[in-house]
Amino acid sequence: MFEIGWIDFSNKDRERAKRLLSFIKPEGQLDELGVGYIRDALSNQIFPGISTIQTRAKYFFIVTNILRDFGKLNPSEKRKTTGRNYLNTQEHEVKNRLRDLYEGKEGLGIIGVTLKKRQQVKRNASEIYWNGLQTYCFLENGGLSLPQFLKNFSAPQTLERSVTEEEKDDLMEIEGLEKIKTPIDNHWFQNLQLGLTEDEQGFFKSQILQPSNFKPYSLLVDLMKNEELRNVFIDAPTFQDFVVQVQEINFDIDVKENLVLAHDFSWLMEGVHLLYNHILKVHIFGANYTDYHLDEYTEWRTQIKQLMINFKGFDPSGLYKHTMYSRKGTELFIDAWWEYIKNSDPKALPSSDILKFIENRERLSKGKKSRLSKPASANTDIDIEKPVGLSRFQFRFFNAKTIVKDIFEESKKEFQ
Repeated sequence: MFEIGWIDFSNKDRERAKRLLSFIKPEGQLDELGVGYIRDALSNQIFPGISTIQTRAKYFFIVTNILRDFGKLNPSEKRKTTGRNYLNTQEHEVKNRLRDLYEGKEGLGIIGVTLKKRQQVKRNASEIYWNGLQTYCFLENGGLSLPQFLKNFSAPQTLERSVTEEEKDDLMEIEGLEKIKTPIDNHWFQNLQLGLTEDEQGFFKSQILQPSNFKPYSLLVDLMKNEELRNVFIDAPTFQDFVVQVQEINFDIDVKENLVLAHDFSWLMEGVHLLYNHILKVHIFGANYTDYHLDEYTEWRTQIKQLMINFKGFDPSGLYKHTMYSRKGTELFIDAWWEYIKNSDPKALPSSDILKFIENRERLSKGKKSRLSKPASANTDIDIEKPVGLSRFQFRFFNAKTIVKDIFEESKKEFQ
């Protein structure tokens, strides 16, 4: 085991170090078999700019509105703060205002809704949505990290704050403000609500459809153009149901093929995670474990040909072209698992060789964090029936559905 450290001289150095570490850090504790990065790569292709911690489309505009307000400060006002502090303060105010407007109701996607007035969120919307803001060019930042963008954006301006309708055009002349492309709304905070305005809906849709922002495997582009596809997407209970239901709908063939690939990959990995859980429960609970996960695997094994849309044509190599970098160990593991499923008897119990193969994979993937390398007494957090590891891949389906619904939901004033 090795460790990496650095002397923290600047935000730029810190961000470079974080990016480096993101490529070499071990998989998260839940990714026991080390295949999550392929799921994430496919998610990035299908729903670019969307993440599993984004909650509502409105935050794309809240962040840019705050940045625009900061850019409009006159020099004396700007000297009293920094871009980072201003952003933190205003995002905190947004949290409190939305919480009060919606009476603290959970499940609406309000970041920090359960926190008290003085409590700060652990992760602000500006950080959560930064990649999406860049992906769809809500602002132009040259690929800068949020801290570096704020540093550059914090240079004092010589022009005064602009607040009237007549001065909107002048805003674009202020150095730095032209980088923010979202519709100008000088009263956005006073009129704050979770739903998008008509201008915001139109802008978001146009940015997704913008040729310069085009992503070749992005489902979002087709969802903007195809009402039939969009309706199925919004109504489907899971990613897997959605992909099955849209096979007869006409839309971009490359996108459709990629959806099928992701769909079939999710079902293929379901089986190996069921077997891993069986191995783990035997290891921890011994005779007290009643082969619960093995029974699930047996049912899965007899159905996998029907569950996968393109079982005969499935090719794991199609997965790897979507990843930014290659992990040969993971690719070999997936290839070998696919060969086993293709060529073994669906009605037979898993062989001792395949069980050992999965066990070795977990040990290799997790290293010192391997649960199978620890005694049963060290795995006290494991429930005898609750599965461990990655659940069936949804590829950010539910987060993307919320964003799409926000873009197309009828715009209305929720509060006067």
